[in-house]
Amino acid sequence: MTINKQIVSFIFRLLANSLGLWFAVYFGLLQMQGDLRQYIIGGTLLAILNAVIKPILMVFSLPLVAFTLGLFTVVINAAILYALSWLYGPLNTVSFIYALLAGIIIGLVNYMVTIVFERLAK
Repeated sequence: MTINKQIVSFIFRLLANSLGLWFAVYFGLLQMQGDLRQYIIGGTLLAILNAVIKPILMVFSLPLVAFTLGLFTVVINAAILYALSWLYGPLNTVSFIYALLAGIIIGLVNYMVTIVFERLAK
């Protein structure tokens, strides 16, 4: 993959994360104070946390991920969202359960954007 494709892929992920955050706020799972810029900043921080912290958490929790046939990744996504709400002031989570549900919503939005991106890349 060339550098340009990686940059475009990261931008799509950033936009997908921002859109996923918007859906999670729309459904009442997360609380966000601010406008579109806050969603883009939140999506950027979420993309960075997913790129840096998620692989480390996946390696340390590999036995749990294997034992639960991958379902523990939902808990890892929730932990990353919870960490994001701690790091980024405008984003608030009510509880870990809401972060868990918001992680599922954001994951579904990312999945749909990935499908569209792969079809456009062909």
